[in-house]
Parts: sequence; structure tokens; C-alpha cells
Amino acid sequence: MNMYKRNFVFALMLALPASLSLSSCTHSAAVTESVDLQVKAEPEVPTGTPGSTASRKVISESQSISPRQKTELLTIHEKMAREVAAIRNEMVKMQVLLFRKVLDPEAEEAEIKNIRSRLLGLDRKRTTRILSALDEAQNVIGVNELKMDRPNTKQPLIDALEPWKMM
Repeated sequence: MNMYKRNFVFALMLALPASLSLSSCTHSAAVTESVDLQVKAEPEVPTGTPGSTASRKVISESQSISPRQKTELLTIHEKMAREVAAIRNEMVKMQVLLFRKVLDPEAEEAEIKNIRSRLLGLDRKRTTRILSALDEAQNVIGVNELKMDRPNTKQPLIDALEPWKMM
């Protein structure tokens, strides 16, 4: 084989994997963009918040904190509730879209995987926001002020989420 043919074959061997990788990234970006558009097209689904109402009631009726602390806790709670409601709404839309895709025989597997991954990410984001609000609440109350000797109630939740970090 002459030198030109050998260099051409060598160049093809280098270029082919790179072009396949690039097309894979392009396809992945196209799938993500397609899913984004489909999620936006899903109608809003009303979500109730009985847990939010119940926790707000617990704060308001608490006898172990000052009025200033109640105000601060209710502010933290309101902000967290708004953020969690927005995340929950996005999750519901993703769930509806996921069911549509699963039932569609022509749906691309890449879209289904993308939606599943994003749904897990949203759930992680929602749980993290709730736990973050609880941390903020503990800072307002002060751990020593209540003098409550209780185990760390967040750790089991964090441990349960640990396997999802690798997905």
C-alpha cells in the first residue's frame, strides 16, 4: 500500500469514531430539545398541597417558638412551597409525557430514557429543596433552644437517595 493510501486509511480510522461520537452528542441534544418542547406542550395539571397546608398549620400553632420565629419559619415555608409546587408541576407533566411515550409504539427509546432520567432528577431536586428548607428552619429555631434530643431524621432520607446520585 502506498503512503497516501495508508495515510488516508489512518485518517479514516481516526475520524470515524470522532464523527460517531459527535453524531451521538447531536442526537442526544436533539432528543433533549424534542422532550423539552413536548413537556411544554403538556397542559398544566392542578396539584393539591395538603402536606403544605398541614405543615404551615403546625408552624402557626406551635407553642415552643416565638412570634418572630413563626414569621421567619412561615416565610421559609412559603418560599419552599412555591419552589416545590413548580417542581411538582414539571414532574406531573413529565409523568404524563412518559406514559404517552410508553404507550406509543413508535416512540424512541432515547426519549423515554431522557424523560426517566429527568424525572428522577426533578424528584431529587424537590427532595433536596425540602430538606434545605428544614435546615433553614433549624437555623431559625436553634438546635439548643428546643432542647429536643432526637435522632437525625433527615439522614435516612439522604441515605435512601444516595443510589440515585449515580444515575
